[in-house]
Order: sequence, then C-alpha cells, then structure tokens
Amino acid sequence: MPHTMSSFVATLLDSGIATADTVRGCTPAEVAEVRADQRVEWLPAQYEEFLLTAGRQAGDLLRGTDFFYPTVLGLADDGRELLDENDAADLLPEGAVVVGMHQGYELYWLAPSGELSWYKEGATTVHRTWPSLLDFLVDQAEAQAVARGGAT
Repeated sequence: MPHTMSSFVATLLDSGIATADTVRGCTPAEVAEVRADQRVEWLPAQYEEFLLTAGRQAGDLLRGTDFFYPTVLGLADDGRELLDENDAADLLPEGAVVVGMHQGYELYWLAPSGELSWYKEGATTVHRTWPSLLDFLVDQAEAQAVARGGAT
C-alpha cells in the first residue's frame, strides 16, 4: 500500500487510472482557499498533501464526485445541509473537513482524528469509514481498477 500521496499517484499511473498529464495539484493559494472555505485553522496534513499533489485532478479517479478543486468549495455548507435535512447533523464531528460529495446525496468528511467517513442520504448513521484519506483513496483506486478489468 502506498504510504504517501506521491506513491499513491504512482499507483494511479501504473494502473492506468491516470496519466502524468491528468494529475494536477493545487497551488498553495488554492489550498488556502479550501481551508478558508472550510472555516478551519488547518487542514489535516494528509488532505493538504492530497490537494498539493492531485487536488485539481487525479485522472479518472472519483469521476462524477465533487472531490477536486474548485468543486470542493462550498461543500462544507452543502454537507451540513444534507445532514441537517436527514436528522443526522450530529454525525459530523466538530472540526471535521468535508472533502467530497457525490451527486448531492453522498458525503465524505475527514474527522480531526484523520478517519474518513462516508454518509449516504436517508441514513442516520455513517455508511462506512476508513482509517485515513489515503486508505480511502487506495480503496477507491483498487475498486476502479477492478471495474476496468485490471488491478492496482
């Protein structure tokens, strides 16, 4: 398993999910914009590393999901609204960073502990968790590689 975002990107390249020209990171100013949008003093280190390494695009990874800059801007408010509408606002811990939303009904966030949670509309519990953002990304890349008929 990759231990850094750079080694994760190498995995994406090896699997064909991305090519060198389809992996684009954010600038430090764009990372600062994400941090301000989330209204937090800091972003989890692994998320900041992700943004700087592949925060604008990571090939075909998570296609159709708002997970990349600039579509992540505004997700903190959208995510809270989704959870409020489903009587699940208590699921989002204080200081969490909303990192993704799929089609307006699935939400992904990083807790201050670094754990990534996945929520699906209509539920009052978290659908699934991963120990870290990197674990989630690796899991998603492996599932996508299998769906494409390959392996990571």
